[in-house]
Amino acid sequence: MKTPSSFSLEIRGTGTALGVPSFLGSFEAEYSFAMVPNWDGRGAVELTRDVVNLADRLVRNYASTSCLQEVTPGRDGSLSLTWDDGRGNYVYLDVGPQQTLHLFYEVIGHPKWEGVSVASDKRILKEMARAFGFLRPKMFFAPIFIPAGDSNVIGRLQPIW
Repeated sequence: MKTPSSFSLEIRGTGTALGVPSFLGSFEAEYSFAMVPNWDGRGAVELTRDVVNLADRLVRNYASTSCLQEVTPGRDGSLSLTWDDGRGNYVYLDVGPQQTLHLFYEVIGHPKWEGVSVASDKRILKEMARAFGFLRPKMFFAPIFIPAGDSNVIGRLQPIW
C-alpha cells in the first residue's frame, strides 16, 4: 500500500483543508511495506495510517528529521524512530497502536530517561521536548541599548534585558 507524503488539516469550522507535508515522507520506503497484515510472513500486525500520522505529528512538534538515522516498523504494528548525532545525543521513540509511546534518550546535559505511556500523557511529552533539545539551535541574546531619558536626545545608554 502506497502512503501519501502529505495529509490534510481542516481549518476549524471552515471546511477548508490545508495540505501539510509529511515529515516522514522521505522515509516512506522504510515503513510503507509494513502497512499490510502479515507483512513479514510470520503474523506481523499491520502498521496503520493512525500510527504513521501520530509519529509524523510528534516529529513535527518535538523533533525534526535532522539526525534521524532509522525508521523501522515493528511486528506489533509500531513504528520505531532513532536519532543519533554522533556526538553523544541519542533518542529512541517507538509509536504504537492505541497511541502508545516508548521513549528512551541519552543526551548531553541530562540523565538517561526511559518511559512508556500514551501520547496524551504530559510527562512523556515534556520528556520528549527535553530529549530533542539538542536538535534545536541555541539562541543567544545580546542586550539592546536605548537612550536614557528623552528618546530624541542621545544620552547615556542603558541595557534592556
